[in-house]
Amino acid sequence: MFRFNNVYFKDILKNINLSIENNEMIGITGESGSGKSTFLKLFNKFNIPSKGNIYYDDKNILNIKSNILRKEVIMMPEAPYIYGKTINDFLYTSLSYNSKENVSKDKKYELLNLTNLNKNLNDSTSTLSSGEAKRLVLASMMLLKPKFLLLDEPVNSLDKDLSDKIMKNLYEYFKINDISIIYISHNRSQLEKYSTSIIEVSNKEVKKIE
Repeated sequence: MFRFNNVYFKDILKNINLSIENNEMIGITGESGSGKSTFLKLFNKFNIPSKGNIYYDDKNILNIKSNILRKEVIMMPEAPYIYGKTINDFLYTSLSYNSKENVSKDKKYELLNLTNLNKNLNDSTSTLSSGEAKRLVLASMMLLKPKFLLLDEPVNSLDKDLSDKIMKNLYEYFKINDISIIYISHNRSQLEKYSTSIIEVSNKEVKKIE
């Protein structure tokens, strides 16, 4: 779990006091420029509090090595980077880099299907659109089975039907796996359908509203 005690970040966020339990799917909402991404980056030390403390499993995250924390608390940025010649190369490298054993082709296809990426493992990564690349990165992160998955607008570039389908799949995945998901979205309908709680970032403050 995470616990924020009187956390400030520069002049962007102030006096954050909240707890996030394990096995939650939390949506973050707020106006553009309100500090949602800044808040999300506090969870795995991409941002360091200017004041206050953040605890992960009752340990101050400043006392946890970044590389160890980021294997359990993985973040997908809004514009992810793709490497490797093929989709399989990318998935294998992602597993290897995070000290995870390779998995079966069936498991890889299962997660590609979950993100609605209808591709062959031998397909070239260079032919992927930006939306397909983002879904590939999402599949790779779920393959790693982190404790917390941080997603910065994971479906913002997709059409309504596809984004709804992927969010529904993510919600089903969350319910049957030992994982917590924290994601940013501007889609109120999706936030209400696919969240156990909603956090609003507004006027430099961060509060659970549902």
